[in-house]
Amino acid sequence: MALNGVTWAELAQRWAWGALAAHEWYELLPFPSYRVRAGFVDADWGEVASAYGWAQLASAFAWEEIEAGPLSAEDVRALRIERRAADLFERLSAGRADLVLENAGAAYSPEQAGGPYVLKVGDALAVKAVTEQGSVYGLFSGHVERYGVNPAPERRTTHLQAADRARLLKRSINLGLRAEAPVGSLFAEVLSTAGVAPEYRAVAGIADRAPYAFLDNLSGGDAFDRLLRTGAHHGYVSGAGRITVRGRNFDLLATSVASYADFAALGFALADERVVNDARVSGEPREATGVSTIAWLDETQTLAAGAGVSFVLGFLDPETRERATPAMSLVAPDAGTDYALAAAPDGTGADLSSGAVVSLAAFATSALVTVTNANAGPAYLTRFQLRGVPLRRKPAFIAQAEGASSQAVFGRRTLAIESDMIGDVLKAADYAAYLVDRFAEPAGDLAVAIKNRFPDVLARELLERVTLVESHTGVASDYVIEGLAHTVSFERGVEHVLEMSLHRAAPKAYLVLDSDPAGRIDAARTLGF
Repeated sequence: MALNGVTWAELAQRWAWGALAAHEWYELLPFPSYRVRAGFVDADWGEVASAYGWAQLASAFAWEEIEAGPLSAEDVRALRIERRAADLFERLSAGRADLVLENAGAAYSPEQAGGPYVLKVGDALAVKAVTEQGSVYGLFSGHVERYGVNPAPERRTTHLQAADRARLLKRSINLGLRAEAPVGSLFAEVLSTAGVAPEYRAVAGIADRAPYAFLDNLSGGDAFDRLLRTGAHHGYVSGAGRITVRGRNFDLLATSVASYADFAALGFALADERVVNDARVSGEPREATGVSTIAWLDETQTLAAGAGVSFVLGFLDPETRERATPAMSLVAPDAGTDYALAAAPDGTGADLSSGAVVSLAAFATSALVTVTNANAGPAYLTRFQLRGVPLRRKPAFIAQAEGASSQAVFGRRTLAIESDMIGDVLKAADYAAYLVDRFAEPAGDLAVAIKNRFPDVLARELLERVTLVESHTGVASDYVIEGLAHTVSFERGVEHVLEMSLHRAAPKAYLVLDSDPAGRIDAARTLGF
């Protein structure tokens, strides 16, 4: 006899493992197995098979699966996964996975040549859970950062530590200048330049636009953070490894995906850490000027026959002398006007400029130039310059909004947003007013934990909206998940604890166009941003 695919003998065994509380037995019926998948990745972080997914292991990955279940003979002894969302107050950080593997047979010792699982630092690593009904939940996808082996006879284990794809944003990026660019497309371009493949990024529709955007000579993480702050947007890495971006108002129309009134642990805090009652949003608008010389090379370069030289030129405003000035509409370098190749280092002798091959890779505030001497003999590059249209800085502006009643209670709590992608003072004023309206009062923050509640401990994702009810604290509202931590142990059967950190969902009713009832103009709704 079986109940929901689980025999009574199996259910009794699970109860004996200590994984079942008396009121939780029914929640364990879709019992999952936990699987770790690993495969080789190249030095450029590109995965060998783009089809690498949760449903099956792509054939290009030669490694066998490592399964962990309630049996003591299985290899995974413990698992911890932590991920957080990024917002106006917190940068995007890499999610982490820690796995402890049973290594009595040295199967996971990296120096054991010919071992069954020769994993390396930098290898792809993914963790998923599969229920007995066949549902698949991605818990983590990333790359191994650290590989530790404990050879002690009494506890021979291997400890793997991995980070998700947010670590790719450590790379430096250089983007070309973008005019009137949708902020959503800028997010996608930053992620693409950082090496995040299209199937591992998801950018929601964001209506904001940047008059001019120039993201040069900074890390992908810094660029990502700057874009978040242009409009109080949100970002996170999903359990399946997809870097996801949501607009600031994502939770206005979101519906609750689950309701909880029973917890393994609950902590409630009402704090003023994120109170904002003095918001100051500043912009640095720019304007295009005429074509002028924006970069030049002073030193003479010696080029052997067939040889080339590469150099980076930073753009300079010829009038204000501002360095790292963004420029657009670069003029293709012209022989004689913009560069000269001569037979002598002082520029005398035969003019060899017609034998020069010039290539140019333009970014927003700089350009990579390569000049090759295609002449039969040596030559000297005695002059080189670039012409284009610099974007001259206009006077900066600051829009300020204050909440007098909040200041009377909490004192002045200032949040300053500075962005060169905000070029409209009216937009800055709306942004400042929105911040004070949204954050003038402290909102309750919760830390809750649920244990062995399947499939909830597997299915929850960052930025989901859930309903929480708890009589002692008086909590009875919708919250948004901003942090997740999975702790899985197999010493007494499967014990899966999911910790969630949450903040209150949008406390006010904002006006949302093309929506009913949120689109109704009435006294109950506030203009948003």
